[in-house]
Amino acid sequence: MDRAPAQDKESQKRRKKSQERTESQVNTMEDEELELFHVVQEDLRLKSTVGWQNAVKVLNSAYQHLERPESQAFLDDAFAKIISIMLDQHASKIGSFEKSCVTQCLSLAIPLVVAQLKAGKYFQALPVLTMLFSKKKTFYKDLRTSTMIGSYWNKVPGSPEVRAQCIDAFCELKGFHLLLSTLELLMQNQQEGSELEAAIDSEDIRILLQALLEFRTSVPESICTNISVLVMTYFTKISDSVLKKESSDAVGAVIGIIRRLVDAGILSSEAINALWLDITERYVESTSLPLRLFGLEQINQIVNCARASRAFPPRYFVRNAGTAAINGVYTLKANSTSATYVFRQQETGQVFTLFCCTMKSGLKWWFISEADKMQPGSDQDIDYYQHQSQYEEYLPPTHNWIPTGKGEAPAPELVAESVQENGEENLARLDNVLSTWVVEKKDS
Repeated sequence: MDRAPAQDKESQKRRKKSQERTESQVNTMEDEELELFHVVQEDLRLKSTVGWQNAVKVLNSAYQHLERPESQAFLDDAFAKIISIMLDQHASKIGSFEKSCVTQCLSLAIPLVVAQLKAGKYFQALPVLTMLFSKKKTFYKDLRTSTMIGSYWNKVPGSPEVRAQCIDAFCELKGFHLLLSTLELLMQNQQEGSELEAAIDSEDIRILLQALLEFRTSVPESICTNISVLVMTYFTKISDSVLKKESSDAVGAVIGIIRRLVDAGILSSEAINALWLDITERYVESTSLPLRLFGLEQINQIVNCARASRAFPPRYFVRNAGTAAINGVYTLKANSTSATYVFRQQETGQVFTLFCCTMKSGLKWWFISEADKMQPGSDQDIDYYQHQSQYEEYLPPTHNWIPTGKGEAPAPELVAESVQENGEENLARLDNVLSTWVVEKKDS
């Protein structure tokens, strides 16, 4: 049924009055919010604290009115302080209401940080972002109520799930896309990355990359790759004076996280191999002894990774062992991610395995063993020979084996079948990059 004209006019009047009341309420609320900005700033200045509800209300108001200069000025002054206070709370020492206020503040902080990054307020946003993502913050960590060693039952859980929720929300808002463009801009603005160095240090970078690693499946691989390459490039460009100020432990952790992204298949090793060598060269050539030592540690890791990047030999020839039954051709186990080889003795039907085992000490020793038919790979295997490696070896060693278990002297010799490369050799593979780098340094 059509509505009468008189009814339409009456309806329009009521709607207009309702809008006028709403606009009036909004204006009143804004006045209250401005007053709350002032109250919170005074509390922070005079008492270094903020009320639970006030913290939630003031961040919500700032987010609702981001375009207003009053909100921007408030965030510049108080945002980081409020988040720091919230993260300094012990989750187990506050009530459910207070914990809810902390969680709400941290949840509001993520869209505020994203908005600041979009507005180009990098120096305000990045410190808050690293606080939100840091596992070391009190609110996230477990609280130990006893200092006695092994008193794990006296541990009170923190709230790490809130940190995970913050990172997840950041991913949903395409925060890592914004982070990449922010880092690119900071690198471009000034030479040698000095502006980026002023915004965040290597520990901050470690925290951000750790979050990226944990939520790598929620971020496009291209973003992960570009962030990693940019970070590695940054460490090749900063001045020597800045390099000396950076924490070697943090830089090492950053490289380690990027290597884990490579191992996870998110990042191509070819994208960072040359940069890794360039960073290492800077440390090795430093006038500072601690930095040089760090560079030597990196060389050791590079060599190990270079070994691991090479294809496994398809077969090993085991010969001249005192226990003749183990002599033969050992073939690489199908679909094996480690250098594990198998030999079946045709005459006896015995199956021998050439493999690496991690000992309780953490050392990796190599064994030639007869696999237990019921539980292969268990301590029921019969060992014949072992090689006690002093450092991590990715391929079976050819010499220095010793008899053990049922093995008889002399110990065997191993000969690896050469790997036939299919097509052109991959010059971007780490072992080839390392070889080229060594030759260049030798000639220079």
